[in-house]
Amino acid sequence: MSNRRCFMRQKTMIANDANKTGRRRRPALPLAMIGCAVAIAVMWLPKGAAYGQVVPYASSVYELSESVVVHEADASLMVQLEQARRAMKAGQYEDALGILIRVADMGSDSLIDVTGELENVPRRYVSVQQYCQAMLLRFPAEAVAEYRRLVDPAFAAWFERGRQNLDEDMLQRVVDQGLVSSWADDALWILGELRLRNGDPIGARTCWEQLLPIEDHAAFPSWLSVYDSEYSPAEVRARLILADVLAGRRKEAEEEAAAFAELHPDAVGRFGGRDVKLVDAVRTLIEESRHWALPHGKTEWPEFAGAATRQRRVVGKPDFSRVLWQLRLPSPPWSEITAWSPAPEAIPGSAETRLAPLSYYPIILGDYVIVAGENTLYVVDKATGKPAWGQEPAMLRLGDQAGVLSRLPRNTIGVPRYTVSSDGRRIYVPITWLSASDSEPQSLQTATTSELVCLDIQGQGRMLWRKSPPEADLAFAGAPLCLGEQVVVVLRRDGAPARVSVAAYDAATGELQWQRFVCSGDSPGRGLFPECVSLLAAADSRNLYINTNMGAVAALDRRRGTIRWITTYPRATRGDLADPDPWMYRAPNPCLVDRGTLYVAPADSPEVFAFEARTGRMMWHSGPETERIRDLLGVIDDRLIASGDRLYWIELRGSGAGRIVARWPDGHEELGFGRGLLTNSTVYWPTQEAVYAVDAVTGRPIDRHELLSKGAAGGNLAAGGGVCLIAEPTRVTAFPLLETDSDQQRPDGAKR
Repeated sequence: MSNRRCFMRQKTMIANDANKTGRRRRPALPLAMIGCAVAIAVMWLPKGAAYGQVVPYASSVYELSESVVVHEADASLMVQLEQARRAMKAGQYEDALGILIRVADMGSDSLIDVTGELENVPRRYVSVQQYCQAMLLRFPAEAVAEYRRLVDPAFAAWFERGRQNLDEDMLQRVVDQGLVSSWADDALWILGELRLRNGDPIGARTCWEQLLPIEDHAAFPSWLSVYDSEYSPAEVRARLILADVLAGRRKEAEEEAAAFAELHPDAVGRFGGRDVKLVDAVRTLIEESRHWALPHGKTEWPEFAGAATRQRRVVGKPDFSRVLWQLRLPSPPWSEITAWSPAPEAIPGSAETRLAPLSYYPIILGDYVIVAGENTLYVVDKATGKPAWGQEPAMLRLGDQAGVLSRLPRNTIGVPRYTVSSDGRRIYVPITWLSASDSEPQSLQTATTSELVCLDIQGQGRMLWRKSPPEADLAFAGAPLCLGEQVVVVLRRDGAPARVSVAAYDAATGELQWQRFVCSGDSPGRGLFPECVSLLAAADSRNLYINTNMGAVAALDRRRGTIRWITTYPRATRGDLADPDPWMYRAPNPCLVDRGTLYVAPADSPEVFAFEARTGRMMWHSGPETERIRDLLGVIDDRLIASGDRLYWIELRGSGAGRIVARWPDGHEELGFGRGLLTNSTVYWPTQEAVYAVDAVTGRPIDRHELLSKGAAGGNLAAGGGVCLIAEPTRVTAFPLLETDSDQQRPDGAKR
């Protein structure tokens, strides 16, 4: 492809953050970083533009800048931080502390580049508050004692309130704002216990890791820990091993247990409610875990990819021998291309075409199957496929149907993707639609309107509230995540530059809780051509994660929306719309979160990237050999399984991390046709004519389920609640999902 040479050059320039800061001492244990809304998620941009006009001066060849604009700290704030550094170096600790406390208390949303002094590494930005905490960690003991004298009373009150009420948010505030205070270690210990009790072992591990102080704070650390702790390092490390075992990270647990035996061979501590010799307790734990039964997962499919982490292992076995029902859907709109020639019909990297894209991503919720389309919501009975509410399956229509276009605006980049998500109580529908000009229908003069609509499931779709984007030039870009009493949605503004933001709304009232600008940068449309964009957030127990597809990945606090970090990655800086690269059609492509690591396959790079979820540090990246990957499906047995023209297995650990270690089929044919799904032992991968069952560990084909003789075809898969769905270009077909005990989790040592 045209970008390969560029990327081979960039690849030699990327260095792991940790390699550049290898002088710092790290804890002995390996570091691991670590729930109905319906969303119609297509953007037609730019707003209010005359899309039908041919732009004679706009070439199909585009160039993208590698620079990404974030909300960096202004000069006055940087001056204050420099003053604090100088005062600290001169031993004027009281002056330095006063500056840092004042700056941290400002609660600034601005960010600081912590890789500014390093060359040829991805830029990594953190909040001003985090940066101040890192500076405080470099202070000598006498200065920390003075800091604690000043701030401990306030943090003690927060800690007691959090401890008495088991308030995770309050305890997390102690950690975020008072990591150097005397109360941070107690808050982290209790937070870890609460998260473990709530079934979040990776969240627990994240807390307990911070109880192991970093001894060398000479440079900005890749992660932050307490200044000191009253908790025994042996007891802390034993709990890290416990968290790994409960998270299914047995290999990591075994490695850590070996290191534990060297570090703490005779340590005694509290573990499992008893005072025990810790090295024997962790060995027993690991051995017993080999015989634990696999916990059952959710039986529904409430959002894209089945979960907020954007990966899900289905419980059961699809039966493709019998069709339950079918739902006819309209053909997605398509665009006439006049600004560049030739106009490719095939979408590179799969069997999908631009005139018949795989636009539908259904969800399964209770007794319902819900499908979002262009300005329309379909709700059918899961067992029969008949209308669930009223006489027609299409129960929700917004906008003037006479004005709905059967085609996209001319010269639209990309294809529509309609995503859906659910919290089981209310329905949230972000819809962006077009109204065509009556005077010039052939030129397709258009205007764009975007709204977020809340509907009541118990009221069979009764509208509860509707909201426009918080800013007039933004549009809802994808299905919202439902996080308790908040719904969080990504917004985008097209133009030059394009802009990505995130907003949270109160689930019951629609009141805007917070809005946060993430970044801006170049996009292939350059403000000249409209773009179909689908951006979805991912989440774990602590953070939201945003793949912007504009050279940056971001983590935000899921409760308050504050940015924790933003990390850049190398983009493909040149492309041709007349000969599009296969990675350009990666959508939806949110981050995939797995046990403290983010995996990202952006639409502006042929590569796949891995980031530490807590810090944003880039752990590894693939080469351009992953250019034909479209979807990241999940992680099994320390390998990332991805699909596109075929199935891929990517190594996650060791010196081969980021390398493709297996692929199927081995031929040159392009068979992939839609997003597949995983069980604990099998990958179900759709093609145009069949669904293949492939061993998830060995990569060997198990079975071929022919579809054409059943009156079906390939498409995007979803499964749960006794049904398996295939969303074809103009139809959803339902098959039985059989309950079975044969699909058990393989031992970590299963032979490949």
